[in-house]
Amino acid sequence: MKIRKIFQVVCLAVAIVCGNEVVMAQTEPANDYVPTIIAGVRKADSWTMDNTKEGIYRLELKEGSELELLKEGKPLAPLGGAVYVDGKMDGINYTAVEDYGGMSYVVSHVQYDMETWNSNYFQYLSDLDRNFISSCGLAHDPTTGKNYGIFFNFNLDWQVVDRKFGTIDFTEKQPTKEVIALATTPMVTIACNTEGQLYAIGQDGILYTINKATGNVMPVGSTGIEYISTYPMSMTFDPKTGKLYWNVIDQAMKAAIYEVSTATGAATKVMDTPDNAFLVNMYIAAPEAEDEAPAAVTNLKATFNDEAVKGIISFTMPTTTYRGQALSGSLNYRITADGNEVANGNANVGAEVEADVKLNYGTNEVVVVASNEAGDSPEASIAVFVGPEQPLAPTDVNYTYDFDNKTVTLGWTAPTVGTHGKELQADNLTYIIERVDNNTVISEQATGESLSFSFEPAALGAYTFRVAAVNKKIAKSDYAVSNKAVVGPAKDVPYSTGFANKEGMDIFTTIDANGDGKTWEWGKSLDGNGRAEYFVNKEKAADDWLITPPIYLLAGAEYELSFDALTAYVNCADYLHVAYGQGFDPNNYTNLFEKLILNEPQTQNYVRNGIIVEESGAYYFGFHATSPTQYGGMIILDNIWVTLVNDNNSIKNTELSQTVKTVAGGVEISNAEGKNVEIYTADGRLITKKAGSNHMIKPLANGVYIVRVGKTAVRVTVK
Repeated sequence: MKIRKIFQVVCLAVAIVCGNEVVMAQTEPANDYVPTIIAGVRKADSWTMDNTKEGIYRLELKEGSELELLKEGKPLAPLGGAVYVDGKMDGINYTAVEDYGGMSYVVSHVQYDMETWNSNYFQYLSDLDRNFISSCGLAHDPTTGKNYGIFFNFNLDWQVVDRKFGTIDFTEKQPTKEVIALATTPMVTIACNTEGQLYAIGQDGILYTINKATGNVMPVGSTGIEYISTYPMSMTFDPKTGKLYWNVIDQAMKAAIYEVSTATGAATKVMDTPDNAFLVNMYIAAPEAEDEAPAAVTNLKATFNDEAVKGIISFTMPTTTYRGQALSGSLNYRITADGNEVANGNANVGAEVEADVKLNYGTNEVVVVASNEAGDSPEASIAVFVGPEQPLAPTDVNYTYDFDNKTVTLGWTAPTVGTHGKELQADNLTYIIERVDNNTVISEQATGESLSFSFEPAALGAYTFRVAAVNKKIAKSDYAVSNKAVVGPAKDVPYSTGFANKEGMDIFTTIDANGDGKTWEWGKSLDGNGRAEYFVNKEKAADDWLITPPIYLLAGAEYELSFDALTAYVNCADYLHVAYGQGFDPNNYTNLFEKLILNEPQTQNYVRNGIIVEESGAYYFGFHATSPTQYGGMIILDNIWVTLVNDNNSIKNTELSQTVKTVAGGVEISNAEGKNVEIYTADGRLITKKAGSNHMIKPLANGVYIVRVGKTAVRVTVK
């Protein structure tokens, strides 16, 4: 396809938009109109087994012309049919594969950009979508926007049961199909003209019309070609002339292009297909303008001062028609921005035009069209950004959590430049802060580079926040997402996990400190038991943390950590470092195991007791994979336990002596400040939680209990 426009994004400078010129490719003068087709090529005589060149090609329909390769690659010539709409090619591709001694097919929806022929996406379809393959290509109806085909109806063994006439919709990556009728006449190709009339050529060599509502076919007449192969073929209408062209493959496997009369059905040979190429999905683009309409304007540029939305669009009026003939006199012009007219006028051919315009804030697609009595010129367009500079997203977005005060402190680094390179003034920036999991807005006008706010989630979970910068209360950046951290009500002792299911890993925090994109994940043993796994990168030494949810430890009490760990492979030596502490930065934790060397694929239980904290609060236990590349394999971690060993009679607090009193069979708590109250057994098991001022907690069995009121605790004996 000949691209007549070269798009130039206009950049904002400090004072004005950079005056970049958009150069327009001009149409070569032509004495006789020759249609040009775009088509996929699946086979050609010059190709070999080791040198196939499947791709998208261009071909002028005249004897002696050669195929021009636009883009080589699979599957640019999808065999299940394709349509060309709004600058995109959508198609159904299928590939044969051997399946348990038989043959089946892999079906996919492919989409390509028609300017670059780069893939937009490649979507595999399920076996349930096997009936999306059209037996005769696809035809796009420009009057309704629908795509028609005659689709194979396969059974589960990929045998053709029958064929169905219907439509296929490519709006989503997962196409949808609507069956209209059973197709009883075998067709080899299908096409639609600009008026919306469907035509098809049958295996019998007859041209038919198809009723789009019922699928009924009516013969027009014989093409005169009797011996037609069953290999995929293609035909298309030229929207300029209304002529129908068909690439025929006969039973001798020879390819030629014919013009087919829609009045009689008779086919007239235009040319042998170069290199005996088998063409599929033929397409002829509508001309960008009428022959006598003006050519496109040139030298299109925009000038806007500073952050103004008012400025100048300038360009040069054309001097020739679309077909290259000289113009004289005056031409009209029209300027639109995102489809809305912002200026119009007239000027002599070749004149330099400067038009005052006002654009909306942001990026505008500015289009200029010249016109005369014959019609509009091809479009010339540029993208123009006006108004306050859009900031780049903030960086270094991280937060910490104060479990005692239930407060998040979120920090970030402010952007200094915008998306167009212009410097930003810090005083002009405000920030939008949101909670990611439920889109709750925390603040819409935060300033500076940090914000503290209350956050007391009802459930323990992994939470993240996001920050966007706003310049002058108008231009908003993309969001930057914070670190993920597990916060909420801390777990009580005794705490244990065996990673029974994948959800159990959700309240663990993973840190990919070596940045290789791989870290701890949930997995299963051969007998189906869950566990945490870390696969060592053979090119980068391990540096990855797996951190438990917060666990509440009481000051002065002695705790024990135990866990199972092993390396998964023989002849490997995996390293594991274990530490604990408060906060989200494990680099500040206290070591429990400096370097465990795991060198046997057998489960080993590791225990560390004597864990005593000076201040009651939420603590984390971190498991740090540090295996070197030359020795490491896979670390397996399971059965983590944190238990109370001994309260050391240290859980005493004279501050609570008047607040907590033992009574017969229970405790009485006077709690004027309404702090949270928790009662534990001597071995750390939570018995009850209370909120409010005063409580009489009965009955309690005789024994020793730990009563926590707010941040402080006392050891009591119930008799």
